[in-house]
Amino acid sequence: MNRLFLFLVSIVVIAAASCGGGGGAQTPVATNNGSPAATTPAPQDTSSTLAAELARLDTMTAPAGVEPDTWLTLKASLREAMVALMPDKVTQAPPDSEHSAITDLAYSVDDDQIGWFTWSFQHYADYNLDGIVDTDDIVTLAEHYLELVGEEAPIAARLDTSGNGVVDIADVTAIARHYGSELAGFSVRSYTDEMEFNELGPVAREEAINQETPEFPIDGVLRYQFQYEGTEEWVDIAVAALDGEGVAGELSNIVQFQPPRIISVSVPSGKVGDTGTASAMVEGAEPLTYEWILTNGLSPTRSSEPEVAVELVRQGMFNGRLTVSNTFGSATQNFAVSVGVPPTISTAGPDFAVCGQRVEFSATASGTAPLAYSWDFGTSAFPQTSALARPTVEFDAAGTHNVNLQVSNAHGSALHTFTVTAGFPPTIIAVTPAKGTLGSSVNFNSSVLGTSPMEYLWNFKNMGDPTVSGDATPVVNLTRAGNYLCNVKISNDFGDATTWFNFYVGKAPHIARVLWTSTIGGHLCWYFADVTGDFPMTWTWTFFDIFAPSPPYVMEGIPVVLLLPSYTGVFNCQLEAVNDFGSDVFEFEYEVTEVPPPPM
Repeated sequence: MNRLFLFLVSIVVIAAASCGGGGGAQTPVATNNGSPAATTPAPQDTSSTLAAELARLDTMTAPAGVEPDTWLTLKASLREAMVALMPDKVTQAPPDSEHSAITDLAYSVDDDQIGWFTWSFQHYADYNLDGIVDTDDIVTLAEHYLELVGEEAPIAARLDTSGNGVVDIADVTAIARHYGSELAGFSVRSYTDEMEFNELGPVAREEAINQETPEFPIDGVLRYQFQYEGTEEWVDIAVAALDGEGVAGELSNIVQFQPPRIISVSVPSGKVGDTGTASAMVEGAEPLTYEWILTNGLSPTRSSEPEVAVELVRQGMFNGRLTVSNTFGSATQNFAVSVGVPPTISTAGPDFAVCGQRVEFSATASGTAPLAYSWDFGTSAFPQTSALARPTVEFDAAGTHNVNLQVSNAHGSALHTFTVTAGFPPTIIAVTPAKGTLGSSVNFNSSVLGTSPMEYLWNFKNMGDPTVSGDATPVVNLTRAGNYLCNVKISNDFGDATTWFNFYVGKAPHIARVLWTSTIGGHLCWYFADVTGDFPMTWTWTFFDIFAPSPPYVMEGIPVVLLLPSYTGVFNCQLEAVNDFGSDVFEFEYEVTEVPPPPM
């Protein structure tokens, strides 16, 4: 077997291969993009014969420092084992011993957040670590012959394939049994199903050996690693050992590379005080870790549990986040939490409405927006119902009306019932009286339409006492004569009305004295009166017994003329003056003092 050729071609084959096959049950049929795998040219035949290998053994000379007897003993033992165990034709093959199986493939992330696949591998019987089991491995046995397995000789653990605790002639058998087993490197593969895989990359055998600090555990196993950036796609990762021709051995254990997937997140929304459970539907390889940021609207605000019992504690719209992680990565999903407050109604009104006039209703309501309004004003209103926040309504009947208001939002509803008293504002028809007598008392009245009760405010200026009054029918003592422009304002819960009216304070007649022009009987006498008071005024003179007998003689007007009787005497008389404000009677005696003699 041409060993130099095998070592050179091994790395080339590993780097060039996009798909691998060989030992075991794997039959890869596709590359990374699903197309058929490229065909690698068949390598040249590197097989040998048992005779050639025995001849090669025979030509080998003892390494420096090894006793000739030991060397001859080992060579003879190896020859005997080769003849007994090996076929006539010797071919290379990937490691296939149960001692070379990869069972600890694992994935981890380092402190720099770089992902690595790591595994351990023992190329069984490759004592000199040159990648192939052949006659050269006897040299290493000879160099460590009779070393005991222990801390003082750590390499002995790798050489003691017989397991008797010492490097001796028994360890030669493994060389013959696994002769031609070759390790050029490893193929790291991702499988989407049992038949198809993608070549992630090669790992050369020398990568473990050439580390600054190679790891040689007590059993002689070497540690390998492969940097992996990861993918959101779920794949199965496995490693296969390759020989120099690119033929793969048995697959390692399977690592199911399954970063988390968040299918759905359920976080309760509602009103303050509600409780519920925050949960998520998640897929991915276990174990999974959870990081909930539940926001300040919920209690608790954070949690690492898969399901969290929460209480809604603060009103508002909050943005939360769930991050689920496992060995292979993490997934994050944002969510919104709406924490609301059900409606409350503190006030609604107005309490009064004017019949026949439109009035706007409103309410003081709180709660999480949007708020929906539903008003019911009863059958005497138009409209009877409304969904507006500030509806305008007209009542057509006086009285007390029940109004219902319901305010709703996504978190509940509130009902508020109140009454509206509808009525008519005052309408003043007339004010009486329109005049009064100076010095008298006048009772004022108003003729008014409207809904009781009503309030009054009279202003009489300065014509009497009082000058103002809040009585419905005030009594005023008239103290100043004249014409006055007064007013009255009448109010109720539905409005007010003011009317102006003229009031005249007049003077009643007053007769100060009566005068006449003659006392001679048979003559004409003019009667005058000194009278004060408002006009128009009428005067009535009554001369009771000036012309006996009865009835009395009556005359009207000022002055009046009377033909005096032709006899002397004292006569009772009376003058009455009358106007719109009263009357006055003045009684007096009139005497005919003389009667002229008859003409001659």
